[in-house]
Amino acid sequence: MRTTHRASAHVPAADTSSPTKDATPARPERFSDLDLTFGAACPWTPLTAADLKATPDDAPGQSLVDARCGATAADEVPRQQLVREIAGGKLFSIGALNVLHLKGSAREMGYQHGALLKEAIPDGALTYFGEYIEKGTGRELLGPARIVWPLIKKYANFRISRNMPDFARETLEGLAEGAGMPLSEVKKGVVLPDTLVWLFSKVLGLRKAPPVEDVPSLGCTSAIAWGDATKDGKLLHGRNLDYLPVGPWPESASVIFHEPDEGQRYVSVASAGIPLGGVSAMNEAGLTLTVHQHLLTDHAELSGTPIGIVGDIIMREAKSLDEAEAILAANKQIGSWTYMITDGKAKEVLTWEGTPRRQVAHRSGPGDETAQKANFYYDRELRDAERPDIQPRFWNNNEARDARVRALLGPEREEKHDPSSIARILGDTGDDACRIADAVASLTTVASMVFEPESGTLWVSEGAAPTCHGNFIPFSLDTMGYAPERGHFSGQRIGGEDPKALEAFAAFRDSYLAKTDDEDVEASIRLANEARTLQPDQPLYHKLFALLSMTQGRYEDALDGLNRAIDLGHPDEERVAAFHLWRGRVHSLLGDTKAARGDYLECLDRTADPRVHEAARRSWSRPYTDREATKVAIDFRYVDVTRP
Repeated sequence: MRTTHRASAHVPAADTSSPTKDATPARPERFSDLDLTFGAACPWTPLTAADLKATPDDAPGQSLVDARCGATAADEVPRQQLVREIAGGKLFSIGALNVLHLKGSAREMGYQHGALLKEAIPDGALTYFGEYIEKGTGRELLGPARIVWPLIKKYANFRISRNMPDFARETLEGLAEGAGMPLSEVKKGVVLPDTLVWLFSKVLGLRKAPPVEDVPSLGCTSAIAWGDATKDGKLLHGRNLDYLPVGPWPESASVIFHEPDEGQRYVSVASAGIPLGGVSAMNEAGLTLTVHQHLLTDHAELSGTPIGIVGDIIMREAKSLDEAEAILAANKQIGSWTYMITDGKAKEVLTWEGTPRRQVAHRSGPGDETAQKANFYYDRELRDAERPDIQPRFWNNNEARDARVRALLGPEREEKHDPSSIARILGDTGDDACRIADAVASLTTVASMVFEPESGTLWVSEGAAPTCHGNFIPFSLDTMGYAPERGHFSGQRIGGEDPKALEAFAAFRDSYLAKTDDEDVEASIRLANEARTLQPDQPLYHKLFALLSMTQGRYEDALDGLNRAIDLGHPDEERVAAFHLWRGRVHSLLGDTKAARGDYLECLDRTADPRVHEAARRSWSRPYTDREATKVAIDFRYVDVTRP
């Protein structure tokens, strides 16, 4: 590798018989030379011609829909239906996906997006982003500062918005007009990713960071293969977007074909109300782009160009990795991000790691044939800016996920890769002993896709999180639409996933949604219990049930959950130590001091996170209280308490 350094829901189908009409870097070393600290393909069989019955845009009929996920069944060929069109833009429905065709000036394309998805946007990701800080996490994160948060937010939004280029500002103005929303609300949602990064950078600088529930420790994954690693030599770029919101994003998942008056055609994979293509996209020159967030650093400055916009510029303008790198170098970042950009025709990969203070470009070189990315920096100096002491389970998963993807991509693979095998890497559930510890498919996987840029093809998965377990639907940038002749496939593992395991994880996900989105703790406990009943060999499902029960004063239920978790054990000793800490606290709440101290000693005798050992020592010296139990902040994604 070469390295350079630089200081609502889905819109329902309408009656399609009468569509509605509204108005230059140095040459560094190869990928394989990077010091990274850490350390089965499945044949892809496209549907036959007999299986594929081409359906015109206005054909009637409804896809078979799975009751739980809202996704097309794996053996059902989805039909494309025209929902509505306005001047320059069209909205189609394919399975559970919205498909937009946008054309014109920046303002016109923004307007088309807003008008065509007007019903979906208010309940979608854009609105959720705008309200996220004020929800439960924000209350804990901001502490006393929540009183002045409106002023802080207004200041951050102003600083970030001020650095938007004209085309981005015009796009948002058009979106607001088309959707009938205040422009301020649209901007608030669009700048949330950078606002959140900036806010966390300030919190990390505090002497004592507050405990935070539902910290968005985001775990995006890229899996890339080309040359001798693929069946036909073509470059394949798989991508899981792990982000928020877990419910609204996939419910209004959208494939957006952009045809701007100025610049190249490109396609982005997003959600209703996310108009710019700078997070997950592919352009007609054969470049793909995905973004990975690094939330837990203290590097953030409001004077840069917002995330998403830089990527959109690359999709519009860049025809090579050199041009893409020049655009990245010319636009200062606000927060800490990594861009994974591939050139499908040249079969090269650019990994751009950056903060506002330092940027590093890694390039693939001769002999490389795979690349992967989780959510930590490869560059040593940038890695020093990250905080592994915060959310240790997040960092463990990052390392394990990166190593697992590398192994599945690399020489240990059973055969060469095709689009289906890349999708199955995205859907990997890790070691059977723990569904969460090293899994690629996550609670927060809200979008999954596989790009084949040389042919202009992409496959996008539909359904609920983790979307990588859904049905991957094919599209073509060349034809700007649905491409059923390329075949669809499932992202689940070879031989299929255990139905009970899938049901259990769905209950786990729904427990999270009940707690965080609906603020319904009773429903969350019930669903956590459903998860552990469906898959009783998963210790973290028992721990989640125990923690939730404890916060509601149900100490006997909490004890049962922790007893089960300890009996099962866990591959990571740090996890077992934490099980004993929490069981000791439950014993304390039940008045059994002797049993509590026995668990605290067991915790202290094991390898554990420093904060877990500190908590065990603290709890040894005084009883754990009901008030403390009610304030436990659970990180659902890893079933952890970051500040116990």
